[in-house]
Amino acid sequence: MTLSALQRQLAHVRAHPEIRWIDGIENVPVWPGRHPLTGRLSAARYAARYEDPRGEPLLIDAVLQRERDRGKSVEGSGVCITHGGLAGLGLVFRHLRSSGLRTLICQMPMLSSIHLLAVSAGLSVRGVGSDEFLDYMANDASRDAALYLCSPHNPTGAVWDEAEIKTLMSGRADNFRLVVDGVYDSFVFGERPCFGYLEDPRIFYIDSMSKSYGSPGLRVGWVVGAPDEVDRLVVRNEFENIAVGGLNQELARRLLEHGNVALIDRVVDGRRQVIRWWSRLNAAGAAEGQLSVDGGTQACVPLPVGLDVELLSHRLLTDFHLVLVSSANYHNVPGAAPFLRVPLGCDPQRLCQILEALEPAIVSQYGDSRLTLM
Repeated sequence: MTLSALQRQLAHVRAHPEIRWIDGIENVPVWPGRHPLTGRLSAARYAARYEDPRGEPLLIDAVLQRERDRGKSVEGSGVCITHGGLAGLGLVFRHLRSSGLRTLICQMPMLSSIHLLAVSAGLSVRGVGSDEFLDYMANDASRDAALYLCSPHNPTGAVWDEAEIKTLMSGRADNFRLVVDGVYDSFVFGERPCFGYLEDPRIFYIDSMSKSYGSPGLRVGWVVGAPDEVDRLVVRNEFENIAVGGLNQELARRLLEHGNVALIDRVVDGRRQVIRWWSRLNAAGAAEGQLSVDGGTQACVPLPVGLDVELLSHRLLTDFHLVLVSSANYHNVPGAAPFLRVPLGCDPQRLCQILEALEPAIVSQYGDSRLTLM
């Protein structure tokens, strides 16, 4: 394995501390003002014990209450607390492979780290482009496959609704499994709501504190699913991780009870700002393509097909001191258009800096042959 394109960029940044970099990497929204967890909490009572591999009961209750408050039916669901959403995905992927499933069908693009996670679990990843995904699934009869979806999707923000999920699950074998990555589910902006938990034992639902609560450092996530399936995950969680630390679970519980309205408002404002910026460029003929953000905490800025996105990212570094995530950090189907990822939930002043630095690169790319492979 080699360093990702993003890690290569960060290595360049670390090598030049004298430069004032504009950081547009992180798509974790930032709380306005002070973080709600600011304050004191004694760690002593948590430091000297292991927690239950299933998770702290009070946190599990808070997770279930959160979903009830959002109108989701979670009665009879099992919950396993994990070291963040990615750890939850890893648990599920390894569980699927040990259960006999061999293939993971994924909507592209997908974050390269998740692709590698699935491959390392022994799953063969079959990527399908977004435009053909529903038709593909309607005609696919694989009996040894699982399906992975991110809704809202990272990075496009596309949202799957309940009717679509029911269609995907209709007629599938009992051993078919759907894994839904819902870590952006607090941020849905269109009229199509994210689907809730369905009473279907074939579905796993992944969530975490990182995006929806702006707290990736807690490393707290959860998996919701059929109780007997979650029981198997708890067994695996015990021998792989023992348990998530009690202090972090208590902090997560407090944050769930506090809510995240202020964080959602910040992302909504950022989304509005980025869409206005892109509309202005389109109206001036300085950019092409649609910027659609139905959900999530980032905007996927489209670039011309054939553009060398790593070369563009390097130019953003050297000429504009701007660090962004690009499609080079995603696994995609051949021939897909490249893109840059712009965070929506950062401080408004920093978002202005990001857009101001990005604009001349966007405007110039269509006429700059040095940036293309064509």
